[in-house]
Amino acid sequence: MPASTKAAPTQTIHPALLQTASARKEAAHSAAFDLARRKAAQTILHPEEISGDYDAGRLLMTTRGGEIRPLTIEDLRAFQSHIRQLKKRYQGGIQAQSVIDLALEADRRRANQEIRFAVPHSVQGGKVHFITNAGPKSTVTRHHVMVVFLDFDATVAASPNEPKRLANMVTKGRLLFDCDCERHTFWFRYIATIGKYNTGRNETGYPKIRNPGLVGVACKHVLRTMNTILRDAAFQQRIAQSVLAARGVLDQRAIKIQRTRAEQLRQEAQAQSQKRAARRELRTSADKKQAAALRKTQRELRQSAEQLAQAQAKAEAKAKAKDQRQIIKSAKQLLQLGAITPAQFQQITASAP
Repeated sequence: MPASTKAAPTQTIHPALLQTASARKEAAHSAAFDLARRKAAQTILHPEEISGDYDAGRLLMTTRGGEIRPLTIEDLRAFQSHIRQLKKRYQGGIQAQSVIDLALEADRRRANQEIRFAVPHSVQGGKVHFITNAGPKSTVTRHHVMVVFLDFDATVAASPNEPKRLANMVTKGRLLFDCDCERHTFWFRYIATIGKYNTGRNETGYPKIRNPGLVGVACKHVLRTMNTILRDAAFQQRIAQSVLAARGVLDQRAIKIQRTRAEQLRQEAQAQSQKRAARRELRTSADKKQAAALRKTQRELRQSAEQLAQAQAKAEAKAKAKDQRQIIKSAKQLLQLGAITPAQFQQITASAP
């Protein structure tokens, strides 16, 4: 009988990366569904109502204070205060690092524990469509995060040609973003609209139930995407190539969409998923400062240890030389007194340390 042969093991593909060719249509369908749902909503708290034109007969509810209850005039005044504070904080666009810094700790934790990758499905100039995996309790397998880099055009017109510098100019600049998940839709889309860093549909309805305090800034999918933007070498190279390609196009509207092959998407997702925790976890500016301070302390400790070792070696060498001079001096005295022979003198001085 012929020897049996084992089939080559097949690579496990994450469900989020199956049928990636349909991702663009899927994202568009999700956006259309969200818009239709928003148009049909009957309990939205509109801007004019927050300003005072609110009919208490509508009996809209809020969770301000921790429990769901009917809205009051005091709630509307508190909402107005939250909006004013947001407008002062955001001036249009937001940096990727600021998204991570301003996010709720719970969202950063979920991003670290549940979202394994954020890979660029397509790039069109400074517009990037990312795909992330969904969380373990989600009813879908993936989510779509859209990012627009506001400093892309300025970088195209800038003088540097070195890819790393080009990537830094784009990825560390201001950006807009959107995610199709419910966390972004019901908690953060209103904040993004007020803060002028939203690239999806605008939201004018105050999140009186989900996020009446207007806290946080981004969902776990967006946070994983921001980490990719800041720290993933493959994406940094991709955005630099996009800048260089755009320099050859006079009409920026004519820039073609560059789609990532399915196999490349899977390779990049696997590479991100397999990174050690220190490279995969989100880092706030405070985390970076703490890490930098720790590295500085470790460097200073190493330098101190090296200086101490050098000082000790120098002191030991000096003491050894002193001992050697003393032995030779004593041996000379003994030789002059005739207490030792010349041969013994040579033997003593030769063995002196």
